[in-house]
Amino acid sequence: MLVREETTVLTLQSLRASERQRLRVFLDKASRGRFDAIHLLISGSPQLSAGVAHQARQLAIEEDNIQLRDQHDAGSVRIEAIVYHARPPVCPSYGALPNEESFKQPLGCSTGHNL
Repeated sequence: MLVREETTVLTLQSLRASERQRLRVFLDKASRGRFDAIHLLISGSPQLSAGVAHQARQLAIEEDNIQLRDQHDAGSVRIEAIVYHARPPVCPSYGALPNEESFKQPLGCSTGHNL
């Protein structure tokens, strides 16, 4: 199994309506609609960080997947969205067995030892 980490970053100066919309679009794109699979690292202004965490929880991102880090009195907040993608290994297809028309699925990484 190959696991790949994908990280995207958004910086916001405020949480006005337009910035909240940008945040929602960012989280939706980063998670690909799987809010249970996204992890957030939020740093910057404590007030903005709390607001971003609140917005994320409203989108059903779990509390355990939200981390507030490096809180300082800056005028902005940095949101790092991390998603892990798992891919099965690339295995050759062995195709159908001889004289068996009904079996069309590839065997993938199956061998005589692990079947």
